[in-house]
Amino acid sequence: MRELFRAPTRRYMIRLLVVALVIGAGGWAFGVEPVASIALGVIVIAVGVSWIVIDVDPPTPWPDAYVLHPGVRRDVDDLARALAGRNARVGYSAWDRVRRLAQRRLAAHGVDLGEPAHRARADALLGRHVATLLRRDTPPRTLGAITACLDALDQLSRVSDQNRTVS
Repeated sequence: MRELFRAPTRRYMIRLLVVALVIGAGGWAFGVEPVASIALGVIVIAVGVSWIVIDVDPPTPWPDAYVLHPGVRRDVDDLARALAGRNARVGYSAWDRVRRLAQRRLAAHGVDLGEPAHRARADALLGRHVATLLRRDTPPRTLGAITACLDALDQLSRVSDQNRTVS
C-alpha cells in the first residue's frame, strides 16, 4: 500500500483521481444520476489503482534460452523434455518417438502394430496392456505407462539379442 504513495506512483494516483473526478462530473453534467456518476468515478479509481499496483514491479525477466551443455546428446535431451510435458503429462513428440521405436522393434519380429491380423502376436510379445497403449494415437496420461512401454520394448530387444547369440 505504501508503494501507491511514493514519488513516481503518487503522480499516477493524482492523475487518476483527477480523471475519475472529471469522468464522474462529466457524467453528472450530461444528466446521469448523481449516484451513478459517483459509482462511475469509483469504478475508474478501482480500475486505475489496480492498473498502477500491477505495474509497480518491473517486468519479470524470462529465463535465458536453453543452452545445450557440451557432451549432452540432443536426442536424449529432447526426449526427456518431451516426457516431462505440460501438467505432468507425456507430450505428443515423445509418444511418437516411442511408437516409432516400437514399430522398428516389432518389424524385426515380423509384426505390424497397425495390422489387425498381427494383434495377437503383438499382445504375446509385448503384453496386452502395452500393445493396446501403443496402438493409440494419443499419448497416455502418465509417465508410468511410457515406462511400461519402454520396459516391454527393452525386454523384446533382449530376447531377440539372446536368440541371435544362441543361434
